[in-house]
Amino acid sequence: MRNRNFFQIADFRDLLKSQLGRNILTNYLSVVWMGGLSILLIPFYLRFLGPQQWGVVAICMTLQAFFNLLDAGLSQIMPRDVARVAHQPNVRLKIFVIYQRAYIGLALGGFVLGQFSLPWLIENWFGSGKSFAPEAIWAFHLVLLQFLFQFSNNSNIGYWNGMQMQSTANIRQCSFGLIKHLGALSCVYFWRADAIAYLIPFTTIAIIEYLSNLYSIRSSLRESRLDPILWMDYKKLGHEAGVLLVGVLVGMLASQMDRIVLPKYVDVASFGIYVIVANLGLAVMQLQQPLIRAFLPRITQDLEENKKIHSDGLLWE
Repeated sequence: MRNRNFFQIADFRDLLKSQLGRNILTNYLSVVWMGGLSILLIPFYLRFLGPQQWGVVAICMTLQAFFNLLDAGLSQIMPRDVARVAHQPNVRLKIFVIYQRAYIGLALGGFVLGQFSLPWLIENWFGSGKSFAPEAIWAFHLVLLQFLFQFSNNSNIGYWNGMQMQSTANIRQCSFGLIKHLGALSCVYFWRADAIAYLIPFTTIAIIEYLSNLYSIRSSLRESRLDPILWMDYKKLGHEAGVLLVGVLVGMLASQMDRIVLPKYVDVASFGIYVIVANLGLAVMQLQQPLIRAFLPRITQDLEENKKIHSDGLLWE
């Protein structure tokens, strides 16, 4: 029994020393850090902003979550496609550029659609527009700018996940997340207690985060040669992402439907409180995601290596 426990401990330590173990560990630490940071700071935001302004922030978060549904397909397949070509730098660069352009295109589409639809949403959906000051309306426009860069940054995160560099992605996400919250707390405390002051640091840091991550990835690929990208490459990506889109979208809509419907029927302050409670429940339901992020690229790379072994005839030597 003692020997069995010893070997179990040894196996666990070996797992933590491996790339897979580090990815699993940092994935969970990232979830705890980002989720815990948001939960612990909510009382301070409520105290500084008050229920009404926090309700405006909650609606902004709902807007962003709704437009994030545009990523219902790409985020599922980008890590897999990057993992498949992890040892082919030129092909990897091409895959990254294709996905990067796809993410930017979707982000721009969501940004433009959101800006043009805001007047209708405010008038007909968000409390019939009765309780919003002009500053709050500007907050809705600002959160769409944040969405533009935060959504585009998913291509950088997807690349690192596919390369099994999830510790890099997690450290960057946690660091920039901390800076966003520190900036937001400073602005609402020292400057002005409203949604605009909360969102300006988040938007500014989101832009810096996207550009910094993109520069880091591009620097690592500077020795690679970009092969020509054809229309068929985008068509293939659209077809494959579209297959997943319906199923994933239905599931994601189900998890967000309450936030989409409630702003029409409850006041802003009540909606802000509801979002706090809902976030706590949703955080518990995401505990499987760190494992999926860690195992999917690893399984994909192993499958590709096995295919190569079979094709080279090495199994029979």
